[in-house]
Amino acid sequence: MASKTNLRRAQRATAAVEQAVANARKMGPLSAEEDARLTLVEGLLAGQRTDWNGAEAKFAAAIPGLSGEDRYLAEFGRYMALLLGKRPDEARQASAQLDTYPDSPLRAMSRAWLSAMSGDLEQALAIIKETQPRYPKSVDLALFAAQIEILLGHEAEARRWTERAIAIDPDSPETLRVQANVASDYDWNAPAARAALERAIAAAPGDADLYNELGLVLYDNGDEAGSRDALERAIALDPEDPLPRANYSIVLVDNNKLDEAEALADQALALDPSFYIALLAKGRVNIQRGDLPAAREDFLDAVAANPLMAQSSLGLAIQQYEAGDLAQAYQSIEAAERLDPNDPIAPLVRTVIALDRAEIDDAIINARKAFERYRARGGIYLRPSD
Repeated sequence: MASKTNLRRAQRATAAVEQAVANARKMGPLSAEEDARLTLVEGLLAGQRTDWNGAEAKFAAAIPGLSGEDRYLAEFGRYMALLLGKRPDEARQASAQLDTYPDSPLRAMSRAWLSAMSGDLEQALAIIKETQPRYPKSVDLALFAAQIEILLGHEAEARRWTERAIAIDPDSPETLRVQANVASDYDWNAPAARAALERAIAAAPGDADLYNELGLVLYDNGDEAGSRDALERAIALDPEDPLPRANYSIVLVDNNKLDEAEALADQALALDPSFYIALLAKGRVNIQRGDLPAAREDFLDAVAANPLMAQSSLGLAIQQYEAGDLAQAYQSIEAAERLDPNDPIAPLVRTVIALDRAEIDDAIINARKAFERYRARGGIYLRPSD
């Protein structure tokens, strides 16, 4: 996606961006528009640090000097800063201001992103589908829809949206990344996925997400050394992102390198205490160390934190398990898996039950399956800072 419309990457700017902004400020007089653009970036950086009041002030200062999509991005950033900073009255006013902007792909994606973050993926998809016919050449809308369809487990629809994105912009790094998801997770074609990701990295060599994806594809293809190199590169490029650390932790657990795996999982949880993949990794470490009570809590936390939980029908199974009715819980899990054979929550619940029964082999098998199904949903990580 174009950099100014990619909210996720803008909000995950690194220390290198902070230095670039500082250098730009020192270079001499700036035009009003240049100053406003730098102030917008400073607002995004403050948001990355969860300094919501500072972010809101920067966004508010930037708005008058901006126009078009940059102005909308500053308005949206201010709204999010007010919302996350627990200033509800001002947030409602900012939301009303967003409604005055004309229709655009960026506006639709920001609304869809909010719906996705609240757990309503179907509503997010509906927003994109309603907007897309007015902007048939927008690769961003097609890719957004493809990723939501992947999260929902809709393979045929995800393929159609990906094909549409390829027809619009086959060389976009984001198009190539989603193309790699399809090749890896639907076609089990690791060489095709690797080729797509290497093309994407050639076009966007500083993109940590691409190296994270490449690390997982290489690991799936048996190249552990290459996988480790790619995941370490992803961490170096974006040290504030817990995702490559958690994925690297899973790779290390699989190879019984428990101390290294635990350290990476703890680092990921320090960045985001509710990150479900890091919790899954920590649970795997605790299983293999024999600390079943700690593993049980890790997996229960992973179930609760998973944003796909809102789309899962397994809430009843969890209630039944907590009430001590394991037979009914198993029946509910089986019913859920008949509806969606790739439900990523089901193996997490099975892991918790297996741990309760001290069935270690079953717990490990289901913990691995949970990660595999997460990957089959595209490995997409949603959180408020994305």
